Amino acid sequence: MTGDGAPVGFRYPSRKHKSHLALAIQSDSLEQWRCQVDIRVTPFADMPEFEALRADANYAAPFEGGFLLD
Repeated sequence: MTGDGAPVGFRYPSRKHKSHLALAIQSDSLEQWRCQVDIRVTPFADMPEFEALRADANYAAPFEGGFLLD
């Protein structure tokens, strides 16, 4: 859960339904989602969870220009 009590989820390419997106949510949040679902798109870099990861000793900044190795 985020600080405001909203469950954290993300979209990803569906393997079952090609050219469609699937939604993954925290399993602890399933009952809340069954009652009502409102979607608010927030870039992960804008979330407090991202800052927590960046503070981790194992964090490594991405390569200049993104994650491409070329």
